[in-house]
Amino acid sequence: MTLRPDMPLRAAAQLLYEADFSGAPVVDDGGELIGVLSEHDLLEKEAHPRYGLRPGVAASHRRHEASTVGEVCGRPALTIAADTSVHDVARQLIDRQVSRLIVVDGGRVVGVVTRHDILRSLIRPDAELQAAVAAVLTEAGEHEVDSTVEAGVVTLEGKAQRRSGVRSVIGVVADIDGVMRVDQRLAWHTDDVGLPGQ
Repeated sequence: MTLRPDMPLRAAAQLLYEADFSGAPVVDDGGELIGVLSEHDLLEKEAHPRYGLRPGVAASHRRHEASTVGEVCGRPALTIAADTSVHDVARQLIDRQVSRLIVVDGGRVVGVVTRHDILRSLIRPDAELQAAVAAVLTEAGEHEVDSTVEAGVVTLEGKAQRRSGVRSVIGVVADIDGVMRVDQRLAWHTDDVGLPGQ
C-alpha cells in the first residue's frame, strides 16, 4: 500500500487503521518515493502543538495545522534494497533505530519490511529450515554431510569433500533466514588447508 502526498490525513489514517499498518510509503504520481507516513506522524498531528522557544516548536505547529499526507510525512524515507539479507535488514533497523524500512528495487517502491517481519523469519519452522539446508548441501556437492534442525539450531555431521570447504558451507547455512546457530561435527576427505597453492 502506498499513499499520495495530496491525500487527506483522515483518509490516510483510515487506510492505515483498516490495514493494521503502522506506516506506509508516500509516493508521487510518477511512483517516486517522497517519504513515509507513520502512526507517530499522525499522533504528532493530533497532539497539542508545543509552545515556547524549544527545538521543534515550529515543526509542531506546522504538523498541527496540516491536512494532507505530504505535509506530515517523515522525510527522507529510509530505504533498503530488495535483495538485502534478513540479517542485514535487522542490523539496519537496529542501527537506524526505526521500526520499518522501505524496500526499493531499481528506484521503485516494492514493499515495506518491519521489525515484525524479521521476527517472523526467526520463527521459521524447522522443516522449512531443514529443506533450505539440504538444498545448500546439495548445491555445494556435500552429499556425505547430514543435517538436523531443532529450534532453529542446525547440526552438520558427516564427511565434507575438502577441509577448506567446511567454513564456506557453514557460512552459507548460517545465513539462511531463521537459522539461530550452526553446530558442526564434520570430518573431511581431503585436508587441503595449508597445502601449496591453497
